[in-house]
Amino acid sequence: MEQNPNLLFITFELHRQKRNLDIRCCGCKEMMFSDYKKPTHIKGVIEFEGHYVPVIDPSLWLCGEPTRLDHCTCILVVQHTSEYRPFKTGIIIQESEEIMNLAAGIYNGGILKGTSFNMRFVLEIPKSSFASKFLADSHLALSLCEEQKRMDDDFATFRKILSREMVHV
Repeated sequence: MEQNPNLLFITFELHRQKRNLDIRCCGCKEMMFSDYKKPTHIKGVIEFEGHYVPVIDPSLWLCGEPTRLDHCTCILVVQHTSEYRPFKTGIIIQESEEIMNLAAGIYNGGILKGTSFNMRFVLEIPKSSFASKFLADSHLALSLCEEQKRMDDDFATFRKILSREMVHV
């Protein structure tokens, strides 16, 4: 899958109430693709409510098949917790029609025929400790990659300073 930094995604947010699903459209968001190494299933980040939220492709990590990004692809931001800490993660959904079906309650009856892997993953989040752990681990992996990038940048800066001092000695 080629990363195209010029793609805009319609972004939705999913709230799970006791019995209801509340889905709201958050408009178009541009995904920021990082230049540092990160797990392949983490596609990038979006700015969401003043925070950077990782956007993942569970299909790539769990099935080895990347989700095709095109004009129908959207991002669904889900809330989840791990060790009592709240997180938000964006999940790539192949077709915006799947979001409309989710909002209409079509998936409540267990009808998953023709549903993409990523949407099935979203539907499993409240029932599966594996899904919640996978999402929390994705946050941890991204933060470790960002920290490694900062350390690499700091070390490169330190080497430049040291090499300048060596020249002046």
